[in-house]
Amino acid sequence: MKPAWVLGAGLWAPGFEGLGPWVEGRRAATPGEPSAAIVPPRLARRTSFLTRMAAEVLGQAAAGADLSQVMTVYASAYGEVQTLAALLEMLCSDGIFSPARFHNSVHNTAGGHISIATANRAFSTTLAAGAETVPMGLFEALALLDDRGGHAIVVFADEAPAQFGLPPFESLAVAVHLAAQAPPAGALARLSGLRRADGLRVPEVRADFVHNPVAPSLALVEAIRLGRSGPVPLTLDPRVGWVVDLQAAEASR
Repeated sequence: MKPAWVLGAGLWAPGFEGLGPWVEGRRAATPGEPSAAIVPPRLARRTSFLTRMAAEVLGQAAAGADLSQVMTVYASAYGEVQTLAALLEMLCSDGIFSPARFHNSVHNTAGGHISIATANRAFSTTLAAGAETVPMGLFEALALLDDRGGHAIVVFADEAPAQFGLPPFESLAVAVHLAAQAPPAGALARLSGLRRADGLRVPEVRADFVHNPVAPSLALVEAIRLGRSGPVPLTLDPRVGWVVDLQAAEASR
C-alpha cells in the first residue's frame, strides 16, 4: 500500500482530554465526560459513552477537515459493552428492553450517530479484531486511501468493561487523521510499511490501560505528538506483532 500522511491525532481517557495532557502526564484531578462537541446536544443526549468518546477524538483529529466528506473507520474490540450489560440486566429483571439502549447496542453505533451529526455520506465501516484491532483498523484506513484517495479518520475506542469477566481497564479512545496526498501546508508525519513483525518489542503502557484492546494505539499517537521516527509496534502481544513505519514531518520531506 502507498504511504499515508498524518494530518491530526486525538485522544480521550478519564482525566486526559487531549493528546497534549496525555504525553505531558497532566491528569485532571476530577475526570470529566467526553465533550463530543461535533455532536449536537439534542443528539448527544441519546448517544452512548463509547460514541461520545469516539466523537470527541474524531473532532480533535479532524484538523480542519470537512467532516461531511471524510471517510471513517471505527475499530473497537468489544464495542458497546456497557450498553449490553444494561440490556442484560433489563432482560433478567423484567424482560423489557429500553428502545433507546437497544438501538445503541450494535457495533457500528458510533459510526451511525457521528455520520448523522456531521451529515456524512462518505464510506464508513466498523470492525473488531481482538488483540489485532489497532493494526486492522489502520490497515482498513490505509487500504481505503490506497484505493480511493482523499482523507480518512480511524478511531480506536474501547470502554471499561461491565460484568463480563474481562480484566479491568480504563476507557480509551484515540483517532488518527490520514490523507493519501501530502497537503500543501505540510503534515505531522508519514505512515508506511504496515506489516507483521512477530517478536518485536512491545510498547510500555500504563497499568490501568494495559488490558484495553486499543491501548497499542497510544504508541502511535505519542510518537506523532513527540515527532519521533521509526517503527511503531501496534500490538501488546509479541506473538501477533504488527508494526508501522513512522517518519516525522521533518524526516519525511
